[in-house]
Amino acid sequence: MKKFKKQIVGGFLALIILGANVLPAKAVRMEKMEKPPERQNFDVGPTSFPIDADAGGTYTRTIQITNWKRKDVNFKVEVEDFEGSLNPGETVKLQGGEVGRFSARDWVKPELDKFTMQFADRMFMDIVIKVPENADAGDHYASVLISDIPDAPNPEDPEGQKKSNVLISARVGVLFFIKVRGPIKEEGKLDSFTSVKKWYENTHDEKKPVEFRSVFSNPGSVRLQPSGKIEIRNMLGQTVDNIIVDPYNVLRDSARGMSFVWKNNGFFLGRYTAKITLDRGYQNLQDVKTVSFYMFPWKVLLLGLVIFIIFLIIMRFLVKNMDIKIGFKKKK
Repeated sequence: MKKFKKQIVGGFLALIILGANVLPAKAVRMEKMEKPPERQNFDVGPTSFPIDADAGGTYTRTIQITNWKRKDVNFKVEVEDFEGSLNPGETVKLQGGEVGRFSARDWVKPELDKFTMQFADRMFMDIVIKVPENADAGDHYASVLISDIPDAPNPEDPEGQKKSNVLISARVGVLFFIKVRGPIKEEGKLDSFTSVKKWYENTHDEKKPVEFRSVFSNPGSVRLQPSGKIEIRNMLGQTVDNIIVDPYNVLRDSARGMSFVWKNNGFFLGRYTAKITLDRGYQNLQDVKTVSFYMFPWKVLLLGLVIFIIFLIIMRFLVKNMDIKIGFKKKK
């Protein structure tokens, strides 16, 4: 009897162990959204994940995909390296099939590589990041790209031949900034701060805005996020406005150019200065640069001159025709 009980217990343990090995991995979670927006597309979020990691560590992050297209859509998932550029005009460069200088694409494993979603479905999908034991300290970058697979054209459709040459697919990426702990190099500086033009007409012209540009370089081994403000002063030294510089990414071994537009409905005339104070994003170090420019609202001034001339003409006409004499009386 005791032997029989031991066999039963052993059988249950075997089933539990076997079940642990054959049960599928945790399925992606799905939910139906109730209030779809007007747009007919799909969205992915969050758009980025900063991860402080140890060499040899494993980390899991969850992304969500929502299908707002009013039909069933097939999707595919790809992983690519990305990196910054030494050209300030570029931001993030996807590497396609190439291996990036700070590659992490082999570390990043999405839960699925293909899936189908109905209209207003939202999926939660895990991304597992496994950092190698021999990973170098500093930043490593990879992106998970979600793209819809366009429907093949119907060959019976008269327009099918034309459509077959214009299959459009949308692609949305989630960026992974993986910072491996260890000896790192934090270094960066504001290389330049300039005004696009020397003369401006006003601060609310959408076609010709008051615009400043900066270039920040990062020769270090980790991503920096500089931030600060731009202070606008008139020729008396008085502060007339401030522009907030929100934190922005400058990837390792790259340069980043930024554009800042000054918008204000006030009236400005004369010489002004723009002073940028930028926190480098480490050790409380700051860079300060100043640029001067001029405001000359010639259209407003011309209109004022025309109105003044018209006023003088009217006054002269009134004086002449009403025999009004203006002068000083002689003292007795």
